[in-house]
Amino acid sequence: MRAIFTAFPQQAARVMLLKTGRLTHRFRDGQRLFITDVPPHLRELPAGELPEVRQMLATESALASFFQSERVIMRAGGREALKRYTDKIPGCQSVESDHNTNLVTSMTKDGDVLRLCWSCDNVHYLRGYRELTETAAQNRREWILDYVRLSLRLPEGHQVTLPELFCWAVMNDAVSEFPVDIVNRFYPLPNDEVLSGTLKEADISPWSISARQLVDKKAGEGIAAVPPDMHPVVEEQSLIKTDGRLNKAVRKVAKPALRISVDEDPPAGHMRKPKMLRLEMPEYTQWVKCQPCCGCGQTADDPHHLINHGFGGTGTKACDLLVIPLCRVCHNQLHADTNEWEKQHGSQLLWLARTLNRASGIGAIARA
Repeated sequence: MRAIFTAFPQQAARVMLLKTGRLTHRFRDGQRLFITDVPPHLRELPAGELPEVRQMLATESALASFFQSERVIMRAGGREALKRYTDKIPGCQSVESDHNTNLVTSMTKDGDVLRLCWSCDNVHYLRGYRELTETAAQNRREWILDYVRLSLRLPEGHQVTLPELFCWAVMNDAVSEFPVDIVNRFYPLPNDEVLSGTLKEADISPWSISARQLVDKKAGEGIAAVPPDMHPVVEEQSLIKTDGRLNKAVRKVAKPALRISVDEDPPAGHMRKPKMLRLEMPEYTQWVKCQPCCGCGQTADDPHHLINHGFGGTGTKACDLLVIPLCRVCHNQLHADTNEWEKQHGSQLLWLARTLNRASGIGAIARA
């Protein structure tokens, strides 16, 4: 049990009383307790028993907006990944339940997920799961933090720290959702200047940036500083740079999927309206479909050929060089509503540039 108690020290008697309230029956005579100061992220919580959580950051109220962000959820695998995580919860999450059999995984109207027995699910379904809103939100926070731990290859039971969570957000293009107040705890940021009243033109500094802009700028510089050959691949978990070269194991893994030869003066280039040939590269598309999905981060199923942006059309398809990796679910969503998909995940052109940069950086594309 983990709990926060209010202490009443009796200096004269050299004893200390703890106000345990309704939890008094949980203790016995002679029981030993481990006492520590309340950590900063729990100081706003009321006295009493703390919820059983595996990651302490799941109780950080200042991170609520980050954990609720749809962008962060998609970077962690989407709602389907949250459902698979909740499927592993061994018992019913309703406090009124005494059943741990016939469990079902139910989704609330907000997209959060609960693990309930049939009896409790019938009761709470009629109530719109309103009484279990916090439990469902807790599942979402725990799932994101567990995904962050796995993504950073941290051991089981490791408590994810704020710098580690920020690092994951930077690597997954979700730093814009990270609260500036949280960043300020481990990296000092300048206070935003509050402008009021009438200002002279000489008092306006065009080079001053806000704390939010500074965080985004530093995050962009960090990503740009990562060498192109320091990317994970399927066969080798990490590429190690030694004396400016890739080690022997990495060179074996980074066998090119495509070699390009360039014709400096193609005959069709002299024609006014040349017939466009479609370039087919099955080896390259096979490599693309083995990369992480651009939408949810899971292993891709399909090499998606660009549509819109002047590519593709009725009865036509972009060449095999203009492909990005997508899982089947994200692929179907993109074709169903391209504008909505790009609004949530970014432009196809941006993902194409990233895919080509990664392919050239790790040697999947090389000169003939």
